[in-house]
Amino acid sequence: MKRAKKIYVIGALLLAIITATTLSYALYQREVDVDVTTISGEMICDIEVDTNDNYIENNEAYFYIYVKNFENRDGINYLSATDVDYTITIENTGSDQGLFRYVDEEGNSSEEGVETLTIENSIGNDEEMTKRIRIYVSGTNDLEQNVDFKVSLDAVQKDMEG
Repeated sequence: MKRAKKIYVIGALLLAIITATTLSYALYQREVDVDVTTISGEMICDIEVDTNDNYIENNEAYFYIYVKNFENRDGINYLSATDVDYTITIENTGSDQGLFRYVDEEGNSSEEGVETLTIENSIGNDEEMTKRIRIYVSGTNDLEQNVDFKVSLDAVQKDMEG
């Protein structure tokens, strides 16, 4: 009889320990789940290219690229929900090869012209902002020539912890 009581008490204790452990883990798991948060929103980074035959300085043609962190839809401006890192690439597409260099409003620039120009920068989301970049285009020879080019944009959400 005493042995049966011991087994019964040990079984009850084991059941109580298992139940307490399961409840503790469940409470812990619930706390971990509550602490997980995410932020999501629309990332906006657009460019506009402004070319004009009259854009010439010191016998060198140029054009503008405007980088914007907002978008106008139906008369309402929507601001990007996140900061954005962007890369603009300008490259030749025609048979006449041009050389590209740039100067932006922040003082960034490239010294020499290159056939494929890559500009890396970022734009915040505190307020509506338009960054203006002036791209100079020169021919590879001194003769007048038409330079066909392509402008592409690659934009990603900025690393918020970096």
